[in-house]
Amino acid sequence: MSTKKVLLIIVSLICCVFNANANHINLITDTIFSWANFTQTGWATIGSYMACGGNFYCGADFYCGGNKYFLQPHPSDSDKVIAYIAIESGEALTLARGMSVTKGGQSEIVLPDHFSLVTSPDIPVTVLLTPEKSPATLYVKQKSKEKIIIAVKAAEYSEFGDVEFSYQVTGVRDGFENSKAIRDASNIDDTTNISLKQKRMKTKLRVFKEMEKIKDEEKRLKIKSEQTKQ
Repeated sequence: MSTKKVLLIIVSLICCVFNANANHINLITDTIFSWANFTQTGWATIGSYMACGGNFYCGADFYCGGNKYFLQPHPSDSDKVIAYIAIESGEALTLARGMSVTKGGQSEIVLPDHFSLVTSPDIPVTVLLTPEKSPATLYVKQKSKEKIIIAVKAAEYSEFGDVEFSYQVTGVRDGFENSKAIRDASNIDDTTNISLKQKRMKTKLRVFKEMEKIKDEEKRLKIKSEQTKQ
């Protein structure tokens, strides 16, 4: 292992232990351990293992050659954990789901603000419907990223009446409509299709994180000043 690589590993470990932000370091290392929060807005190539005991913030894209898990302690066996894997897709999807019931053969569902705010207006949402406790036929009468209107087939309403149902609405993240699933191996970080919305969003997020750092530093200095007075 080269001297430069050893030094980078040492620097990365120091940054992580003391809750530092490694946004100005291009990390090329085998292992990173973080017992606090870790923020990376530049490149961080990790050859084998990264452990982060706090929050992990990535200001750009995050690439992973394996699965992305969340771990949860097993409720009845302390020697085991439950490992759930993130759902994968060739698109940057957004999702809203829930339960509803028709009234007078129809149901208007206003989708959550957080869904409509991040979902593209340029690609139509798709809607999945499952009738509950009834074999009635449901259909999508109207749809947008803000709301959906669901109706019972008129010929079946007289037989089944109003119907309880579950729904799932899927959209594409605003600004990420042109993300490519198949890329050249020599250019995995393909920036040719980055939209103006993506660039603006990433800039705003970086500014937000910098403001957080300033506030944290001001808070630290204030505490230190009060301790000095005492």
